[in-house]
Amino acid sequence: MVRNKLFTSINIIGMSVSLACCLLLFFYAANELSFDRHHGNTIYRLNSTLQQTDGNSIRIASSSVPVAQAIKEEVPAILDAARATSSDLFGGKNVIIRDQDSWHIEKGYIVDTTIFNILKYNIIAGNVVSPITHPNSIVLEKQWAGTIFGTEDPIGKMVKVSSMFGVSELEVTAIYDASTFRTHLNPSFFVSMAHQSWNDFFNLQMTNWVGNNLVFTYLKLSETASISNVEELIHKIFLRNGAEAMKAMGMTKRMSLQHISKVHTDTDFMFNVPGTTNLTFVRVLLSIGALILLLACVNYVNLSTAQAGKRALEVGIRKVM
Repeated sequence: MVRNKLFTSINIIGMSVSLACCLLLFFYAANELSFDRHHGNTIYRLNSTLQQTDGNSIRIASSSVPVAQAIKEEVPAILDAARATSSDLFGGKNVIIRDQDSWHIEKGYIVDTTIFNILKYNIIAGNVVSPITHPNSIVLEKQWAGTIFGTEDPIGKMVKVSSMFGVSELEVTAIYDASTFRTHLNPSFFVSMAHQSWNDFFNLQMTNWVGNNLVFTYLKLSETASISNVEELIHKIFLRNGAEAMKAMGMTKRMSLQHISKVHTDTDFMFNVPGTTNLTFVRVLLSIGALILLLACVNYVNLSTAQAGKRALEVGIRKVM
């Protein structure tokens, strides 16, 4: 190393930089591919494909309001179902008020209480078994609970949420830590869909099977469920309830199941959750990392081969000796 400073420096710097780049790229890819692995192997999201008369098709990550309840009751393989929709649809204010203070909070979600039976969240305070204990409940994310209540215990405290339906007074019944799991659905707060303001709105949509695809629908299937059979049963239920509406609208609609672990890396949807990552982009990064490491190895071999010529005299002398 002392006698061949340039050779040594190039090799050490080249290999260390390439390894550092590879590790960064691989860690980033591993992080993006780790979303929603903790929910289990039987959790799926129900997506919709709309086919128009001109041949154009639209993929959306949501479904109509009445679908979840109907298929849960009629398909034995579906153990549980839950709906979730962004509170941005209901006025876009997302303002939480406590006493004289108010905060603008993004990513609030209106959900069925069964969402916690399907998707796993780390509840760190309040009711762990049933975080949304009644229709006037709100479940806050840990950081926002600290922002609003400081060092006070927020459980049982009241806050107000402003929406297009007016101001609703809600009780904090649970706190969850969003940093525990990597998941595509990580709201700042959960509010019950059974709250009177939102319940009245959703009840008006309970006969609309084709339009108003407002909700993300999550399903928990049995271990022995056949995905194709479940999809076919869902389609039959949909046709029974929405065939006439489809004909009147001049379009067709079909729903399909997507495993929860694939949601974060699928960007080919309209009306999807924000923050998704293109799987092709992740694969390109992995390929770049592998290529960088390969080039560093080739460079090392070439330099080592070039050094062999310089040592020919030493080898000859050693042979004579």
